[in-house]
Amino acid sequence: MRYTITSAQQIRLFRTARVVFHTFILVSGSTNVWYIHASSATGRRCVRMGTGEKTNIRKTSLSSDTRKFVFPRQPSALIFNALMDTFENLLKNNRIILLDGGWGFQLMDTDCPERFNLEQPDRVLSIAQSYVDAGSMIIGTNTFGGKWPRIAVRLSKQAAGDRCLVSGTIGPMNDYDTYFEQAAILSECLVDLLTVETLRDPAEAATAVRACRNASKLPVVCTLSPLDEDAAVVVRGCEAALKEGASAIGVNCGNGPEALLPYVEPLVKAFPGVPVVFKPNAGLPLNSVYPVSTGQFIEAVEKAIEMGARMVGGCCGVDAGMIRALRRRIDERR
Repeated sequence: MRYTITSAQQIRLFRTARVVFHTFILVSGSTNVWYIHASSATGRRCVRMGTGEKTNIRKTSLSSDTRKFVFPRQPSALIFNALMDTFENLLKNNRIILLDGGWGFQLMDTDCPERFNLEQPDRVLSIAQSYVDAGSMIIGTNTFGGKWPRIAVRLSKQAAGDRCLVSGTIGPMNDYDTYFEQAAILSECLVDLLTVETLRDPAEAATAVRACRNASKLPVVCTLSPLDEDAAVVVRGCEAALKEGASAIGVNCGNGPEALLPYVEPLVKAFPGVPVVFKPNAGLPLNSVYPVSTGQFIEAVEKAIEMGARMVGGCCGVDAGMIRALRRRIDERR
């Protein structure tokens, strides 16, 4: 990901191999010294400067939130090339991307799980942290219903630290304008990508992705949630999403892992080379108990991987323990 700096403006850099980016402001410059103010200036910075070639950079700390970058000459344009795993690099460097599990089912004390962003942020942070600790490479945000997104992103980014990426989660919305507004806010909060999920039909998928792409330049993942629809409907929905600029497509939630599996292979065959997402729930709950065991969940995910799914995780009823077990199984496959 490149950012060409021709004047003082906001830019984004990354820290280490799996770090979530931080925000930097170019505050002043001279012939060969540029001062960059960072929103979080701890840890090392790995950047490329110049016209594509690597330039040796000497860094000295001026304060807790400022770094001085010294390089041999002042280029006509200063190019920053992040050396960490963006979403695109994750896909390029990893056969399987492990996502997180469900959020809302762990926050069902109220009819609005997003309320916990405001009233019990530690609880939301704990969920995010549990997925990071379980080995998720991308975690979401507690923003499925669209409430208090800025707090939610802050909590997920705090949990992610330099260990994984953060995707801004967007559930089904009423119309284009609502999708656009939510995507714009999440992007402004510096998530790494956007995920629109649990959609029901091709028209909705097209609207959601179009709004996200118009609101932001971030990659967009789009997943549909079929119940008993024919696979052709899901394929049309994902095709509509891809035409609007989605970077990955797939299925989530549904009626459990086994019920969601039949949609994977048609998507892989219909869109060769496109990352396919498999993120099932743990079945339909009875008295708040989800029937699918960890073993059953992992078995279904392994089948999806064999079919060609590349981004896997869980939805309602899938907790950090199940994601941790899935992480171990994926590691064993290498």
